[in-house]
Amino acid sequence: MKADQHYKEALEAMLSYCSYQERCSSEIIQKLKGFELSSVKKEEIVNELKEINAFDEVRFVEAYISGKSRIKRWGKNKIKASLRAKQISDNMIENGFNSTISIDVYQQQLETLFTRKWNLLANKKDLSTRGKLFRFLYGKGYESELINKLLNDAFNNYSQ
Repeated sequence: MKADQHYKEALEAMLSYCSYQERCSSEIIQKLKGFELSSVKKEEIVNELKEINAFDEVRFVEAYISGKSRIKRWGKNKIKASLRAKQISDNMIENGFNSTISIDVYQQQLETLFTRKWNLLANKKDLSTRGKLFRFLYGKGYESELINKLLNDAFNNYSQ
């Protein structure tokens, strides 16, 4: 009887947890560690939540990519690493990127970040400026090829 009560409490808590924002199975499993349930019961809760569509990995990936890109201005590398840490498959991540972010919007976000940082730096001809810009954008998760292209264009135009 007591086990059934713990199960119901955990299920209700997870329903509430999933209704707050999109979740993935690894987040739910992590949250269930705080409940005194057997691993079989925890798996039953995850399956039940999945059956009633309380969470969906595809929905989660798309919402995560959209939010991190739009709000935090993260690049693909940082988003991919974060999703991998949540045990999301590479195939699902790629599909999420393809359905969520257009290449033009992504490039525009990179250019906006670059311009803001460029305008903050005083000595624009200095090599350390190039390094600072690269590290900043790379730390945000943008690809080194895109960053180097922007840097080359900016430094070539600035010196003319």
